[in-house]
Amino acid sequence: MQAGLVVVVNGASSSGKTSLARALQQLATDPWLHAGIDRFWGTMPQGWMQLGPRAEEGVAWLRGEDEHGRPVVHTVPGPVATRLAGGMHRAVAALARAGSNVVSDDVFFDPAWARDWAVALDGIDAWLVGLHCPETELERRERGRGDRERGEARAEAVAVHEGVPYDLELDSSSLPADALAAAVLGHVATARPWALRRLRAGGGASDDHAG
Repeated sequence: MQAGLVVVVNGASSSGKTSLARALQQLATDPWLHAGIDRFWGTMPQGWMQLGPRAEEGVAWLRGEDEHGRPVVHTVPGPVATRLAGGMHRAVAALARAGSNVVSDDVFFDPAWARDWAVALDGIDAWLVGLHCPETELERRERGRGDRERGEARAEAVAVHEGVPYDLELDSSSLPADALAAAVLGHVATARPWALRRLRAGGGASDDHAG
């Protein structure tokens, strides 16, 4: 059976990853499954999430302030979340190896997660997309959603992209979701993936690549 294609979209909370994934599903002529981090984290018991009594083992929120005294909330994955992330990567790979195209939105809270994606998707055509958004726009969206902790997006805006090479980088503040999705599909149709291969070889964002 021919393997499907995979697109992994990494970006901060409120950067528009889910909207991009849904728009991609609408625009694509072939079916794409959406299997992202929120779906998998939704399987964890609440006691292991954010402010729960065992959050340090799962996904903990650490509140603090940045250098300007503004609130930030760092999301810190523990061993339960790390195991779940590895399972998510391999579940997406299994779907692709069974013939399905998959778009997976993620947040690289741990730099090792990018490398683990590379290992899990070895042998599959998979593109790594970085979705950026200015901090001011992230904060505006964060306030509008009402289901996010203030300062969460600010803590993630730069950190989740550090050292990560991308096949394609986009700014969600300058394009609507359908245009972002069209850019991703156009890139997948015309360019071979290289970012995950670089990660498998031990390279990072600063290395040159042959596209």
